[in-house]
Amino acid sequence: MSRWVLATFLLAFSGLTMADHKHASAKPGAESCDHESHQVDHAHVQIGVMDLNFPLTHLVKRIMQDAYVEIGRVPHFISSPPRRSLMLAGGGLLEAELYRVAAVERMYPDLIRVDYPLYTVEAVAYVWDAQLPVSACADLASYRVAVVRGIVLMEQCAEDAAQLIIVSNETALLDLLAKKLIDVALVEAAQGEVLVAPHMPSGVSVLPRALMSAPIYHYVHKHAAEMVKPLAAALRELDRIGELASRKLQWEIENSRAAALPDGAARSTVLGRLSAADAHY
Repeated sequence: MSRWVLATFLLAFSGLTMADHKHASAKPGAESCDHESHQVDHAHVQIGVMDLNFPLTHLVKRIMQDAYVEIGRVPHFISSPPRRSLMLAGGGLLEAELYRVAAVERMYPDLIRVDYPLYTVEAVAYVWDAQLPVSACADLASYRVAVVRGIVLMEQCAEDAAQLIIVSNETALLDLLAKKLIDVALVEAAQGEVLVAPHMPSGVSVLPRALMSAPIYHYVHKHAAEMVKPLAAALRELDRIGELASRKLQWEIENSRAAALPDGAARSTVLGRLSAADAHY
């Protein structure tokens, strides 16, 4: 399958048309976006984002916006489901992937890690039985576990579960939990606080200890490898001047407010406000 055909197929499923892809990649006034013009337009960078509703996305999007500005680039964030976003970036149809755990380069060797950890994510377990003897990923071997498709850390942690169910979103995860069709819903901690905890059935609790944790990194496709070292340097400088700490504190305050809101309000209120703020980035 040619790269052009593959691009058309994947972009169609990510909610973009090929015309959108051309527009995002081309210089102002350009009439086409063939491979040559794409290579020439170094200023604009297309970045895959795994779902703008993920709380962590808001933090990392703002951090990487700052980093790209530091190196003189203009980022364009393209949202799609987690697995699809990784396919687009890993296949070279986008220049970068906003954030992933370090394991992704084994699956997509053309993605290059920007060697600066952006945050540490944790896999936490939502369960009916608060006394369930689960404190590490290996303990899931006797249980039915569900994860959201494309969240690599969760898929890794649950790979040896007695039964692994992969769903498309948190709503499906909660539905399985409510019907007691699974023993464990495995979720990233920040995502769970805002998107799962406010909606979980009465009697469900989150186990106090994370089963697994890992740093996340920004990834760049090898075709744009010249950006890797400048981005790492920009992130180190943003850290040195306190900008990263400020961003993280602001995000943690917003995330705590979202988690504390009544059932049903978290996504529409705080996440809606964060999405609106992100429109300026």
